[in-house]
Amino acid sequence: MNGLPQGEKEKKYMEKYNNNPIQDWIDNDKKLSTILVEIQEMSIPIEEQAEIAFHRVSEAYHIPKLPEDIEVGDRGYDDEDMEEPISAYHHLGIVKFLNPENDPRGNVLSAIYFAKEKLEIDYEIVFSEALKSGIDVTQITGIGFLGENSFVKIVFVKHTESWYELGCNFFVKIIEPNIALPFIKE
Repeated sequence: MNGLPQGEKEKKYMEKYNNNPIQDWIDNDKKLSTILVEIQEMSIPIEEQAEIAFHRVSEAYHIPKLPEDIEVGDRGYDDEDMEEPISAYHHLGIVKFLNPENDPRGNVLSAIYFAKEKLEIDYEIVFSEALKSGIDVTQITGIGFLGENSFVKIVFVKHTESWYELGCNFFVKIIEPNIALPFIKE
């Protein structure tokens, strides 16, 4: 699933959908299929199609596009699962980092699907990829998110840096590999 988590919940999705849950969603959801065909038929660059998909698909499925779209206490989860929802923007920043060569429309759809299914991000995978890219992860305090909507990208914020001064709109402080605290620029 594009390098994102492989926890128990995610493994169940993969098994249920024959290892391609996003294609299954497209194939079995007429509303989604119609939206995607309309966007794909537009005579505009794929980056602009991705931006339109970011908005139209998120809105059609009531997915929080941005971190500030998540209201305090907006769970949508089972009572025993106390995890906060993750926005499409948050997921997309991670997806794009892990899959920079993928079609931007596919990255957007993946991120929206992950947000829709309330899948968590495995920051160990993110930091593993950062390490492979030559980033000294021991110096990282968190992940900053730059850009707007589908043009999001992530930066690794060092202990000596301010995510706010780097121009980030959103920041996830990493306490331990899978313990993260989100902050939104006001």
